[in-house]
Order: sequence, then structure tokens, then C-alpha cells
Amino acid sequence: MLLSDVKLLQCPLCYEHFKIGAIWKKHGQQIVFGSLVCNCDEFPIIEGILYLFKPLNRQILDYLRQKDFTAAVLLGLTQRRKFHPEQIWIKRSKPLLSRFLSTDFLQKIGKVQCARLLSLFLPKHLVKYYFTRDEWQDALAIHFPLAALLVRPQRQRKILWLDVGSGIVNNFTEMQQAYPKLKIISLDSNFSNLFLSKAFYSGENVIRICADAHFLRLVRPHSLDVITLIDTLQSLQAPVPVLQQASSPELLKNNGVLFVSGLQEHLFVEREWGIFPAPRKMVRNAFQGKKQPIFFDNEELSKQIQAGEIRFQEVRLRKTDPVFSYGFIWANSWRVPAKLSTQFIPPDVRAKATRRWEDAHKMWQNRAY
Repeated sequence: MLLSDVKLLQCPLCYEHFKIGAIWKKHGQQIVFGSLVCNCDEFPIIEGILYLFKPLNRQILDYLRQKDFTAAVLLGLTQRRKFHPEQIWIKRSKPLLSRFLSTDFLQKIGKVQCARLLSLFLPKHLVKYYFTRDEWQDALAIHFPLAALLVRPQRQRKILWLDVGSGIVNNFTEMQQAYPKLKIISLDSNFSNLFLSKAFYSGENVIRICADAHFLRLVRPHSLDVITLIDTLQSLQAPVPVLQQASSPELLKNNGVLFVSGLQEHLFVEREWGIFPAPRKMVRNAFQGKKQPIFFDNEELSKQIQAGEIRFQEVRLRKTDPVFSYGFIWANSWRVPAKLSTQFIPPDVRAKATRRWEDAHKMWQNRAY
């Protein structure tokens, strides 16, 4: 995290502007290990990632004050008792763990080997999905707001973009090459996702925050130009309050944009909660009293993004269109352009994103529909 980034941020719990508490290690203007303080607490920065979960923040800060950076990283990554730094076997393995948990080591062994190691601790299908997100065609949807930004008259102004549920794989570097004045806040509740994303998909101007997506007021009021939730909304326990926050002037600028896509569930796992895809009625309820969002067929939108040109009238949904994968865009005072170019997406990114749903109809067998 850059020293200059701190002035953009506020605590999502007490809404107080953050101030630098301590810096234990930094590289130039980058805070590697440090802390930020507000009215309600002190929160650690671990490997450049701001960690906003209580009460674990206190334990992590204790290790940082002792300059035991390996223990702080391990506690953020695992959050499990059997991997707690005070366990005897962890203490004995500290030198090895210190090497393993370094960015240089992870980059050296590569993504494939790293995924294999993670499979020892996490479900294999989950790890596979995390590392293959860029192979799914609907992952290209995040480029849609960028395509709209590139046609605006104030093309060279600074843009602050909040991506909720960023995961590991992203196209932040490519997006910033197309729009150099783009600063991205990458939010995820899973510290390991952010840690691995920083190692393999760093980006040049990215603020990484590990926090609960249900508390989105991470920046000063009226600061955000874009908020995106790509394949994220269905994983939230309370999606309606999140959407209400995201469309609030407390976050978005007057001409800001909220973009949501990929409401289907990618992982075919047994779960006791959730309706997939989320009924559009639920989304409409979130915008009661406001301008209603514009719904689109996410599969068709992703195909057009990959092809290089978006004709938005062709991907818009009518009220009764039965589609498996849909998304929506909302803006208080902005109209979606009828035609947009996505030629700025690099050919290798476009060529890699080819996977699509084959058994989508199975997911429609639920009583909500």
C-alpha cells in the first residue's frame, strides 16, 4: 500500500478517516508491514494488504510489533487454530515457512505448483476455479465499464474503481494499460486470494483490502467512479443491503457506475443456502425509490466483449426473458452508450477466455423460478 493511498481510505465501521499508526517495514513509498488507526481500532497492513477483520487484527498486530512478519502473514492466510503461529510444529517450521510465504518464492515455483500446494489445505475444485478464472468468457465482463470510460470526454481524469470480490486472477494490469490513470481498490474477504493475487497479478496502482463486502464504505464520501461485482453477488449473505450501499451517494460520485455480472454459481457444490441465479425481483427491490438498473444477458455480453464490439441494445433483457446468466448496470445520471469498442483488450486475454456454461439449465431447477 502506498503512503499516499491512506488519504483515500476510511474505516467502514466508524467512518473515521484512517491515519498511519506504525510502519515496521517499507519499500520506498510502499508500506509492506504497518498499521492504520481510526476512532474504533487499529488495523494491520500485511504484505501491503490492509486487514480489517476483528478480533484477529489484534493478534496480527501483536506479531507485527514483535517484527514476526512470518507469523502475521500465516495468521492472515489460515485463520485456523491448527495453523496458529504458537503451535509447536509451526514454531519449528518458521524458517521454512518464512521462505515459502515470500512473494519471490511463489513467483519462482509458479502458479501451477502453488495451486498444487494449496490443494493440500483447500478443496481442489475451489483452488482450480480460483486459478482458472481468466479462462471463463464471462470474466471479460469487467471490461465493460472500462469501455464506457474510454469514450467519455474527460478521458484523462483520474478514476477510482472498487472491485468487490476480486479473487486471485484479474486483468488489472491490462485495464491500467488501457487507462493509465485508473486506481483500483481490490476488495476480498479471503486474505489468501489477495496475497496470491499480489504475487501473480500485481497491477501498478492497486490498493488491496481484506474486509467484509457487507461494509463497503471504505473510501471518503463521493469518491468512487466505478463499483464492480463480478461473479460475487451470489456469494454474499445479504445482497440487497450491499446493493443499496453500492448505489448510495456516500460511495459513488453523481456520474458513477455500478456494474454487476455473473450471478450464477460457478461451483457445483452442496450448499444449504442461496438461490442461483438470484431472482431479478430481488435486485429490483434493492433499488426501490431509485432509478431502476438495466439488465443484460451476461453470456451474450461476454461474447460481444470478446468479439471486440458491444451493441448494448442486443444484450438488454426484457422483463420476462428467461436467461441463466444475467447482470445489470446502474447509474444515477449516466446513459449506457449504444455501441462500445473493446479492442483495447489484449489478444492473449481475449483468446484465453473461451470456457462457457454447458449445463446451465440444471441450475434452473429451483422453486424461485
